[in-house]
Amino acid sequence: MDYIKVEEYVRAATGTEGFSENTLILFGINKPVNGRGGNKIAFFWVDKPDMMLHEVGHAFGLLADEYSFGVRRSLAEIPEIGWPNVDITNDSSLVKWRRYFGIPGYEDIGMFEGGYYSDTSVWRPTESSVMRDTESDPSATSLGFNAVCREVLFCESY
Repeated sequence: MDYIKVEEYVRAATGTEGFSENTLILFGINKPVNGRGGNKIAFFWVDKPDMMLHEVGHAFGLLADEYSFGVRRSLAEIPEIGWPNVDITNDSSLVKWRRYFGIPGYEDIGMFEGGYYSDTSVWRPTESSVMRDTESDPSATSLGFNAVCREVLFCESY
């Protein structure tokens, strides 16, 4: 599938160069495809609802992948990470989601190594989430987004 052509078509059909901050366009595709999300557009295979949630995280919340590919990278090999749900610091007083630490009801928020395609040097806020486990964990759909990702999606909608 040529995702760039689809994006060009959507922009021409809507008469816009860019989309408003709270726009989200979903494309459900009736054949096995790799999902993709970005620029307010999410593509997903309709038989995989977990893929839709994951790609919405990219397209609407600008969330990073929290999974790894079994690659061990040094901190020097990882670019500055601007996404809100992964960080390159292992310092709990500096990590992006530190405001959740110690709040009742958010005990699952911590620092878990591995994310943004690397087994090392990148941390994520929860053990499991739809941004991490959509393929390897069938229960990831029921897990949904972790609190850090939910906050980002909520703020993006206003």
